Order: sequence, then structure tokens, then C-alpha cells
Amino acid sequence: AGIGGGAGFGGESEVGRTGECAGPAGQPISPVRIDGWRGGGPVIRLTLGGCGATIARSPLHSGRPSVTSKIRSVLIANRGEIAVRIIRTCREMGKRCVAVFSEADAGAPHAVLADEAHAIGLPAPRESYLRIDRLIEVARRAGCDAVHPGYGFLSENADFAEACRAAGLVFIGPSPESIRAIGHKLNARTLLKGSVPTVPGQFCDVGAAPDVGALECEFGFPFLIKAASGGGGRGMRVVRAAEEFARALSEARSEAG
Repeated sequence: AGIGGGAGFGGESEVGRTGECAGPAGQPISPVRIDGWRGGGPVIRLTLGGCGATIARSPLHSGRPSVTSKIRSVLIANRGEIAVRIIRTCREMGKRCVAVFSEADAGAPHAVLADEAHAIGLPAPRESYLRIDRLIEVARRAGCDAVHPGYGFLSENADFAEACRAAGLVFIGPSPESIRAIGHKLNARTLLKGSVPTVPGQFCDVGAAPDVGALECEFGFPFLIKAASGGGGRGMRVVRAAEEFARALSEARSEAG
């Protein structure tokens, strides 16, 4: 989309500027106005069908200096659909894309679409996409400035984020400290308590057996059991009746490891 014929944004001096939001073919869609400037990008007032909405344009595209302006080449430490999406975005931003692939993914779309692609190991993820040492080595060899983990695999791995930092690479994601702080659910709730609204709940120590009657009185059915560890939906069980509780608790603990 463009504003005022697709011109760029010049900074805070353009607050108050108006124009039209243009669609893919350049046709005007709706009037827009720059209401302010926040976080390195303009805050845009968009009117659709007489209803106004305010959005903040990403500083990645604002034309102002940012860490992204120093990034020229990105290693994508993932595969499949998410890697393809990252490649498309990098292309739009003028960034060079470096893909990695296991033996099973040679010739896969993400490896073909990238500017260059490197083999990193056997089909099993633990021998390829989860090998931090190989990913860092490829990033260095290919002259990358940054690493995008995508989702899954190493995207929530603090050691990977730390390895990128140690290698002088920008990790496109949270800091290692943030990943560690939020990775354990009990730590995350304690950290956020008082500053971010959280779902009501009760902590249960490992090996303890909560009183299901007390839980029913406090929360009612259904309620959710969630392991402190795990991820991607592992270690979660819905309890709809008292007789389901013991089994659900055991399964959640076992599944989360």
C-alpha cells in the first residue's frame, strides 16, 4: 500500500500529511492521515467505510536508521513454508537470503528460492536444523549479518540466540535472557505478576497432588492443567470432571518431560 501516490515518509515533519491508501493495482482504497510519529515510524489514521482506525507503520519500512538498515544478508535457520515467507519479506526489504537444508530437503522450495543454500546434514532435525554449530558456521561462511530462526526448531532456544550474539550475528527474535525468563511458565507468571493480566490459576509442586475439590470450588469445570515446561501444546490437558483429574495430571506431567 502507498500513501499520496506511493511516496515515502520523511519524518516527524510530515505529521498531518494526508493521502490515499493505494491497493495492489494503484487504485485508491481509502483516505489516510499521519497522526503522529512513534517508535521510528508514522502513526497512520486509516478510514474504511466511515470508520476510523489508527495503525503504527513499522519502523522497518520508515526510512529511518535502524538495526535493519545494517543487515544485508540473513541466514534462515528453518525450512518449508515459514522459510519461504521469510525469503519473500527479505526480498521486499532488499536483503540477501541464505537458506539451509537437510539431505531430505535438497531441492525444496525454500532452498531454490533463496539467493544461496547450504547443506547442513542428515534428514533428522537433530542432525541438521537443530545443530547450532553448523548453522553458525554456515552463517559465517556465507557472510551473513543476521539469523532468522522462523518458528519451531531453535526459535525459542536461548543457547542458539546466545551463540548468534557471540558470533557477532543479529538474532532476529528475543534476547537469550528474555527467552530463558519466559520459557518456564511458573517463572513467566511470577515475572509478569502485577504488570500484565494473567489467567487465574494455582501452582502445584512436582509430585504434589492438588485437591480437585478445592480446584472445582475455586475455578469450576472445565479447567486446564499446564506443565511448567513443554511447549507447542505439550503438557496441556483439559479437565471437565473430577474423575478426569488424576489421569490428566499424570499425562500432562509425562508429556512435558
